[in-house]
Amino acid sequence: MQELSLEKEVFARVHTFGKALGCHGAIILGSDLLRNYLINYARSFIYTTALPLHSLVAINQAYQLLLNSESEIVHLNSLIRD
Repeated sequence: MQELSLEKEVFARVHTFGKALGCHGAIILGSDLLRNYLINYARSFIYTTALPLHSLVAINQAYQLLLNSESEIVHLNSLIRD
């Protein structure tokens, strides 16, 4: 999608926090219009599926670890290619 420069044409993106991050849950990324729609019309879904604070902290720390793991990622990619 990025190679075709279509990322601005996507209505919404769903990012999951499982597997690679070792956490659970997901997030929907989209426009302000989508955000406002979900807040106003999916309120019961949002509040019944909200992640607890400890999950949000775990996700944040997993992303911090990824930011500081460039050499490990390069090594992993070389193992995958070989």
